[in-house]
Amino acid sequence: MDERVKFNADHKFDIQLDAALVKERRLAELLCCGTFERIEHKGETYQWRRTGCIFVEIRRAGKWSGLAVTTADVWVHELFDDDGTLLGGLNLPVPVLKRMARAAWDDPLRRKTMAGDGGLSEGVVLRLTDLLKLVG
Repeated sequence: MDERVKFNADHKFDIQLDAALVKERRLAELLCCGTFERIEHKGETYQWRRTGCIFVEIRRAGKWSGLAVTTADVWVHELFDDDGTLLGGLNLPVPVLKRMARAAWDDPLRRKTMAGDGGLSEGVVLRLTDLLKLVG
């Protein structure tokens, strides 16, 4: 593997499961010749297909986490089919995603929600149609 690829080991709850680590390594290998030094990897398995949205974590158990504390250059959010097949993904510069998440966080009409293991993660729900407008 390319020596420029580094994996986050700071225990900020961004990589918890072995399956996520395998997916992150695969993605890093694909992007190792790119210009990104630090990558934050997330994945959505089924809810995005039903809602048309993704969840972006901002706090966990009352402490800032996820997007609020990432030191990554790019946020990669992969979209998986119900059976785990990768269907596609979004590669977003972290500053762009932070602007969108801040707008959703501050807007009382937008959706903030609790999710994740035991409902401990607080974040924003972002519509995929809004995110896709950024790339096209």
